[in-house]
Amino acid sequence: MDDEIQLISDDDGPMVMGRAADVDRLLVPEGLSPSRDLGSHRLKSVLDAGVAVAQAGSEPAEGASTPARS
Repeated sequence: MDDEIQLISDDDGPMVMGRAADVDRLLVPEGLSPSRDLGSHRLKSVLDAGVAVAQAGSEPAEGASTPARS
């Protein structure tokens, strides 16, 4: 399907991702502002930061599952 969109939500609110025309078709009838392009470079930096946080959080979890040796 070419008209797919993705909804992502966090503490700052929701984000709708997809082609601008498809996103607008969802937002405008609901009285919400039309889409704006964040630019792929900005989105990449946000996703990279999320990956770094996820990796940092997984490292202590990996160590915690290792049994202690005496």
